[in-house]
Formats: sequence, C-alpha cells, structure tokens
Amino acid sequence: MPLVVAALIIADRFQAANFTAHPSFAPMGLHGVFSAIATGGVVFAFIGFRHAIDMAGEARRPQVTVPLALGLSVVICLCIYLVLQIAFIGALDDAQLANGWGNIVFEQQLGPLGAIAAALGIFWLSTLVLAGAVVAPFGGALVAVGSNARLGLALANNGFFPRRFTLLSQRQVPLNALMLNFLIGVGAFLVLPFSELLALNGAAPTFSLAVGPVCLLALRRQDGPPRDGFRLPLAWPLALVAFIVATLIVYWSGWDTVWRLGVALATGALLFAVMGRGGSPVALRPALWLPPYLGGLLLLSWLGQFGDGLKLIGFGWDALLGALLATGCLLLAVHLRLDDTQAARHRAQEAGDPAVED
Repeated sequence: MPLVVAALIIADRFQAANFTAHPSFAPMGLHGVFSAIATGGVVFAFIGFRHAIDMAGEARRPQVTVPLALGLSVVICLCIYLVLQIAFIGALDDAQLANGWGNIVFEQQLGPLGAIAAALGIFWLSTLVLAGAVVAPFGGALVAVGSNARLGLALANNGFFPRRFTLLSQRQVPLNALMLNFLIGVGAFLVLPFSELLALNGAAPTFSLAVGPVCLLALRRQDGPPRDGFRLPLAWPLALVAFIVATLIVYWSGWDTVWRLGVALATGALLFAVMGRGGSPVALRPALWLPPYLGGLLLLSWLGQFGDGLKLIGFGWDALLGALLATGCLLLAVHLRLDDTQAARHRAQEAGDPAVED
C-alpha cells in the first residue's frame, strides 16, 4: 500500500525543484534530525527487525536465516520510507512551501500523505491512506504480541518470572504471559501521552539492543573452539559503533523520556532483587557496568540539549560525551564478563556433559 500511494502521487505531480529551490530544508538543523530519529517515530518504524530475533528459537539454519532476516527487514523498510519521502517532498506546491520547511501547513486533518492526496484531488487515495493507517498497525501488533509473549515465557523459563508464566494453552500459547503484556500495555497507554509513549517505545528497545554488542564481545572471549556458521567480521569496531549509536539514540529521546526509562529499569531491578532467580545463584559482577552507564546516561540527558533538560552541555559536546561514556562502559562491561572458566562450565552443563558436577 505505501508503494502504491507513493507511485500514484509521483505520477500525478512531482516537482524536482522542491529538492533544491527552498534553502530552509531541515530548518531545525542536526538537532531536529536527531530528535526526530528518537522521538518522531523513525527508530520505532525500524525497530521491528528485533522480532526476527525474538521468534528465531526454532529457525532452521539460523546462521543464515537470522542475519538475512535482520538485514532485509532494515533494507526493505528503508527503501519503502525513502520512496514515500521522495513522493511527499516532490508533491508539495509553492503555496505549501511559501513559509519554508519549518511552517508547512495542511488545511485538511488527514496527515501529510492524506493531505497531499486530497490536494491533488485524489480523494479516494486519501481514504486509502487513512484506511491503511488503521489496518496496517494490526500486522505489527500481531507480531509484537507473539514476540513479547515469547519474552515473558523465556524470562519465566530462566527463573526471573513466576513459573505460572511458563504454562501453555492447548494451542501451545503462553496465555499468562500474553495477559501480563496486555495489562502493562493498557496501563502505559492510559497513563502516558501518545507522543511520549512513542518516544519510550523507541528508547526502551534501543536500550535493550545496546546489550547486544556487550554480549557479542564477551562471548567471543568466553567461547571455546571456533564453530561452524556465521561469524561477524570486524566485531570490535562494529560493536563499538553500534553501542555508541544506541546510547546516543536513547539520549536524543530527551530527559522527559530518559527519566521514565530509568524508572522502568529501576522497577525491573527491584522486581529482580525481590523475586531472585528461582533459587539459582546470580553472578552480579558482570552487571557492575550498568550503574555507571545508566547514571552517566541520566546525568547527560539531564544536563543535555534534548527534551526538558537543563541544556547546560552544548550541542555537539553532548554527543562527544555520550560517545566517550559508551566507549568506556563497553570496555568495562567486556572486562567484567563472566569468568571464562565458569562460562565453559555453564556451556558443558547446558550440553548435558555428565563429567560436569552441579
């Protein structure tokens, strides 16, 4: 549907001069671009690739299919959004751009693409855009519901949630985990403004993905002999860049989002401390990098330029401090990894080696 909408708009009116004739493009500069990435739905629009990881437990040849799914999901989304943006920019007329890119106004309350379609006289297309805006999220919701229930089931299997969340229905569905996600989702929807909910849904998954580079680099050092399958080349530079970018995206969400994320993480830590892990011992040393990382991120967000912070740290310097914070914490996290010998012992236990004692 997005490609059909974009093609029809481009076919009806496309003014290539819009890309060069109005110098006020990106009127808020890099600050506006970075803020839009975190709070304008850009990260939220691309974050769906993580569901390929959540649902990959039974994937065949995961060393091939998982990297392929991750790469294609990002590339396909990027292509679709680029085509839509090109169609939107090219379809604007001189009257809509008369006051510059920072003051584009549409008389109809139809959203940008719907308003463009109505301005072109393609009213049925604006109806199609609105229908798509209602129907399309159900596809994403269907995947997210299954994926989040899978996460709740995994947490229960690992001892972090009560055992009742491991129960499956006759159709092998974790209904208790589904109900827990439903209640949390409804509560967040009722309490938070929608714009803040959107920003939080971009920041929270991005923060969770920041753990990925830490795990990759730690497991590289804990792993035994080389194994067959996919092995990421240039792991250190790629992991460092990924960790820095994830840190900055969370920072760009703004203080009003970051402090709420901090409250959610503190609540999770409290539940973890109260519930334990089903009686199993927990290694706390590998998690000691989290307090300075979270504390530094909260302090940077409070003093930084995004959201309702104090804006005491200049733009540009905040990104540099964020990159330095991420680099230092990544090195600390890898250094504090689980002891390599103990990690080998855990692998042997999971493999069912009878020579390893409990």
